[in-house]
Amino acid sequence: MDKNKFFYIALICASLLAVFFVGRSITGYNIFNDTTTGQAEVENKAPTVTSSITCSSPGIMVCNTSEVTCWATAEDENGADDINHSEGKLYLNGTSCDSTNNNTCMVAMGDEYSCDITPTTGNEVNVTCTYTVHYWSEPGNWVGYIYVADADAYDDSNSTIQTDYISTTVAIDATEDLLNFGSLKIGESNITSTGLDNCGNVNLTLTVNATNMTDNSNIIPVGSIKFNSTDIGEFTALSEGAPSTLLNSLAELDTSSKITKYAWFNLTIPDGTPAGSYNNTIKFWSSQGT
Repeated sequence: MDKNKFFYIALICASLLAVFFVGRSITGYNIFNDTTTGQAEVENKAPTVTSSITCSSPGIMVCNTSEVTCWATAEDENGADDINHSEGKLYLNGTSCDSTNNNTCMVAMGDEYSCDITPTTGNEVNVTCTYTVHYWSEPGNWVGYIYVADADAYDDSNSTIQTDYISTTVAIDATEDLLNFGSLKIGESNITSTGLDNCGNVNLTLTVNATNMTDNSNIIPVGSIKFNSTDIGEFTALSEGAPSTLLNSLAELDTSSKITKYAWFNLTIPDGTPAGSYNNTIKFWSSQGT
């Protein structure tokens, strides 16, 4: 059989089959499509704090506070928006720190005090915690701690020691800028006082000395002023030389409530003192106590 006859017969057969399957229509055909559903579960992965904790320096504080920040980078492979909660602590190394702010512990926890979360690039966020450091915070190495969690409560944390973070501060504050003994006659005396606050973060020993009271060339000798740590009992004469002990211990604070001690001074006007307006300087010296 030649090729042309074979091709002709095959074409006839194919046409007959097409008519059989499509209802004897050889002018067109129908296409029916369908779909199926693909399914996969993407597992949640815990976020990670990927950097060490860095804290800004509080500097030197004398009877005041300093606002500091601690920050770190965190990452969540499920997306930066998955990290929805963060907390922080700043505490003295070697101590425990819960939810109480005191001289060894500062916290940024809960809805009101939680740390700030700022998306950066990709799956990363910056976490920044802010604290108010008080002058009475214990000196030494402190620890910056940051905790993060995602929407499913998967979490991670990291902490870093801040070496020599708060320095030892020895400082005293006399609450009165002027000790006014008033108007006195020869031989008369008057007692006045000033409060003394520990403005550092260690226990203090306090000493005191003074200069002569003067009005131009006229002098009231410094020894005419006597001092004591109470308003009763024996008073001790002031000196221009080596300071004399006033208080053996003025305690540091561990809360925001100050513990004020007082220094009392008794001036007696000596015979032969010319009338006038006399002034001097009384100086309080502080050193670290026990």
